[in-house]
Amino acid sequence: MLLPSERKRLRRVDSSVASVQFIEEFWRRRDPDAASHGNAARATFKRRVDAANQLYPEPGRPGSLSDRGGALILLGSPSHLHVSSRPVLNWDPREKLGRRVTSQTQSYETWGYRLEELPPALMEIVRRRRGAEPVRLQLTFVRGKERTYLVEGGELLELAARALAGDRPAK
Repeated sequence: MLLPSERKRLRRVDSSVASVQFIEEFWRRRDPDAASHGNAARATFKRRVDAANQLYPEPGRPGSLSDRGGALILLGSPSHLHVSSRPVLNWDPREKLGRRVTSQTQSYETWGYRLEELPPALMEIVRRRRGAEPVRLQLTFVRGKERTYLVEGGELLELAARALAGDRPAK
């Protein structure tokens, strides 16, 4: 996941040389041990992209570009997973003024994470923020017919991206 500052910088990339430099800097920033051979973060990323592509493909897009795929890439496998269904209201758009209200069953998928299983940098950020505004260690997805959407937990993914990049947000 690109940080806002990286997204802004990427928009200004105007050559293949600048593109290569951006990619090298992106991975260097995420390397947990620059002194070691290889980049553990990049290797983990590649493994998780492969897993996401196998587990979460959606029509017209690889699983790594889906909401669940993005979560898997940033956070890894959840500590626990819960699938549930519940009724939700549905307004029929074919009826004038939306007067026909029905109920349909909506499927949800909730991924939970234990604090001690998060990457150390993310665990540090979450612990620091606990005093002020707690961070929920779960993600909730709505499972649709063709796509599954993240509906709760975006803050955790943003913090995970910042932790991976070595960027520490304010408390």
